[in-house]
Order: sequence, then C-alpha cells, then structure tokens
Amino acid sequence: MEKLLVKRNKANIFRIEDVVFYPGITEICGEAKIKKVRAHKSYQGLLKNKVMEEVTSKKVDSKEDEPTSDITEMIAKEAIAVVRETYAIPVLQDMHEREQDGKARATVLSAILDQIEEIKKLPEDIDGDED
Repeated sequence: MEKLLVKRNKANIFRIEDVVFYPGITEICGEAKIKKVRAHKSYQGLLKNKVMEEVTSKKVDSKEDEPTSDITEMIAKEAIAVVRETYAIPVLQDMHEREQDGKARATVLSAILDQIEEIKKLPEDIDGDED
C-alpha cells in the first residue's frame, strides 16, 4: 500500500476532508487519499509556505536513490527520526505493528514504544494548583 508521510510544522490540527494532519508527522495510506490530498489547493499552499513537508528517505535495500515514506523501508536512523516527530498514538501503533511484521529492528521498535510512552505521560500539575 502506498504511504505518504507529511510533517506539519504548526501546533494545530488541520483537516482535508477525512485526512487529519497532526503537529509533527502524519501518515496517509492509500493511493486515492494521497492523490486527493496532493491535489487540494490548501495543501499545495501549505507545502509552498513550508507549513507542511513531505517526508521521504532512501530505501534501506535500494541501490538507487529510490525514496520511500514507509518507515519499514527506511534506514533505521531515519525511521527513528520520523517516529520522534510523530504524536498520534494510533499512527505509532500501526508503525509498530508493521515494523514487527517486517524487519523487526529492535532500535526502531524501541523508539516507537518510547514515543508512545512519552505521549501518554501527563503533566504532574496541569492547572498549577498544589494539593
């Protein structure tokens, strides 16, 4: 399945129809969704203004400079960098499942689990009141 990683450089959520872009990395799966997003005028403007960036990396086993947006095909160091900029737990869980089914690189799996735990942590004192 075709995948597209998009990095949103703003702290708010943005939506194009049924695709939600979170701050950091958002993963879009499926050729139809990718075509719809890339064709959208707002998306094109956000790319031009560097509010959004498409994230690719050289494939691990590629002798050519063939790009990929699938972390299971990326060099581990670059896959980990993508994971560290992903803040949507369902996307991270999907990445973890695909990595386990694929190369199952311990460093990438660990980075995904660490990122999920970081996101789940709540501030000790959200409103500033002390008990």
